Parts: sequence; structure tokens; C-alpha cells
Amino acid sequence: MDDPSARYTALARHEERLRHEERRRRETRAAAIRRAAAEACRPAAVRRPRPTDALVPPRPRSGEPPYVPGPRALSLDDFAESAMAVVRPVPGEEVDLDLRLGPPPPSKPWPPPRHPRPRHPRR
Repeated sequence: MDDPSARYTALARHEERLRHEERRRRETRAAAIRRAAAEACRPAAVRRPRPTDALVPPRPRSGEPPYVPGPRALSLDDFAESAMAVVRPVPGEEVDLDLRLGPPPPSKPWPPPRHPRPRHPRR
């Protein structure tokens, strides 16, 4: 590799390969962004279910509060029954799992949505 022209040619080939890889990476990323944007614009009934859909709560409508209550948790009675079903008592020993404390307290109604304060125009 003592020939300067061969060294120059190898360097030019290497730079061309780097430019090609960078361009391919940019085009692949742009295509993925376009696909994701097109998929997000489709209605939910038509859209393919994504693995993260189960983790994301539904978006509230404009008049609703920004938090969406999740599914009701197990009541203590249900928990005690399921715990009793799981525990295998040792013969001759008494198992005390009386977790029944009565019905859960009634939940409070959601407060009305607050409107954001008007923003001051920037000077």
C-alpha cells in the first residue's frame, strides 16, 4: 500500500461506503416513521393491534378528566377466598386467614375537569 493512488482509492471507496450506509440508515428510519404515522392515523377498528396497546389506557375525550380509572381491584372478601383456595393447611394445625373486613368504602365521584389558565402572550 505504498502507492499513494491506491491509498487514495481505498480511502475514497471507504468514504463512499460510509455515505451509502448513512443514506440507507436515514431512508430506513424515514420509512419507519412514515409507516408509524400512517398506522397511527388509521382508525382503531382497522389498525393492527400492537403489543403495547394493552399497556396504554384509552385516551380521554376532551371533556373528560385526564385520568381514566382502571379496573376495580379485588375486594378483600374475594382476596380472602382466593387466598384460602391457595393455602394448603397442615393437618392438625388451624389456619387463620380471616381477612373479611366488610364491603369496600364507596368511591368518591370524580371532580369536574379544570380548565387550564389562559397563557399570557409572550412579549
